[in-house]
Amino acid sequence: MFYPGRMKPFPIPNRYMPKALNCNSRTQEYSQVADSISSGASSADARGLATGFANYSRCHVIIVFYLVAYLVAGLYTELVFAATTPIPDKLFEDFRYYARALTEALNGGDPYAIRAIGPAFLYPPPALFAVEMFNHIEPFLLRVSIYSVFNIALLLSVVYGVARYYNYSVARIWWWYVLCLGFAPFLELLHIGQINLITLFGLFVLFVGDHTSPLAAGLGLALATATKVTPLAYVPYLLANRKFKALGATIGFLALLVCVGALRYGLSPTLEYVDVFEGLLNQFVIDANSQSLVAKLAMLSSYPQLLDIISALPAALRTPITGTLGFLTFGVPVIQRALALYVLVVISTSCILTVLARQPKEPSFVVTGFAMMLAPNIMWYHHYVFILLPLLIWMGWRRLDGRVVAWSLFGLLIIQVDRYFPPYGLMIHIFGHVSMLSLLFWQVRHFDRVSRNVPRATDATS
Repeated sequence: MFYPGRMKPFPIPNRYMPKALNCNSRTQEYSQVADSISSGASSADARGLATGFANYSRCHVIIVFYLVAYLVAGLYTELVFAATTPIPDKLFEDFRYYARALTEALNGGDPYAIRAIGPAFLYPPPALFAVEMFNHIEPFLLRVSIYSVFNIALLLSVVYGVARYYNYSVARIWWWYVLCLGFAPFLELLHIGQINLITLFGLFVLFVGDHTSPLAAGLGLALATATKVTPLAYVPYLLANRKFKALGATIGFLALLVCVGALRYGLSPTLEYVDVFEGLLNQFVIDANSQSLVAKLAMLSSYPQLLDIISALPAALRTPITGTLGFLTFGVPVIQRALALYVLVVISTSCILTVLARQPKEPSFVVTGFAMMLAPNIMWYHHYVFILLPLLIWMGWRRLDGRVVAWSLFGLLIIQVDRYFPPYGLMIHIFGHVSMLSLLFWQVRHFDRVSRNVPRATDATS
């Protein structure tokens, strides 16, 4: 069985392992092939080095072919999206909505006057600072260009920062940059002028800063939370990893942002946001564009391909399947509450295991990242940019293990193509939940090994 999060090699024969995808070999070792042969080294040693060099070369050939397919799929997805939101009419569409809310707030009006999903501004009031930073830039195309370069710079900083954290050179993980810059949700984010990459950057600062700088980690989480409330899911992560100073810094910086936001945009929007967020929790968008799990399940009954398969089944099977589809369609609130409870249990279990077994911080961070992305009842395609940081950390922490790399590449390719092809986004959720549970399974196994290696109290006294 495949468990992407295991630390030790799987008990699977080597002949079945995708060695070509494991780029963890050292390039300088392969440069010794010619030197070894010319210096009279044994033929066995030379053959070994030559084999290693061949595996290393095959690895990069496979990755190049994969990246070509990956980029083609991502560009296709973006072009289909651009056909429905044409440029220049729909360019920066979301940013324009936020600019309207900013104008309302600066003029003493209500930035939350529009509550309908789509044209509404539904972020916390401090998020308006991110909009105001760029809204004054004229002309419009210059604003779009500068904001796009800003987002690209943030994403490049995240990739470089994770690589540096795990001591990888650019030459070693150059394909990470291609994966992130060619990611279809990121292209959509640039297209509509979303602010989610600022949130992602805040979570990156939290991850790299909690080890050396509690103030930086707290500022990162406060920035992420001020632009999108869901990063509060990382509070258990800080508690589990005993980052109490970072948690205190988060509270302090978040309070500061809220106060400054109230001074700049008025106290009324700050007080009103509690009602806005409560209303947001009770809204569900059920259509093909929505990417929430409940939307994907509810839309199953509208797929002709699935209905054709069901109609061909015997009545004894058709009846319960039809009833299940009906529940998925009309039981959305119940399913969403069950999903929220399940995600809460997963995060809590991951953090408890981190404490009990003194595990590294990466599993709980990655599990929380997947959970934060997959749990909301309102979710759009550009929200999948939040998967980039957990996958980069997972690959870096596992030292580019071939199986983790292959699994991550598989998931990213699914996201590139699954939006406009059956099952229209459901496979992305399946990948995310399998990844999250795989890491949780590793944590349980690790806890079990640690527990069995600890001597009992009676044995110690004897």
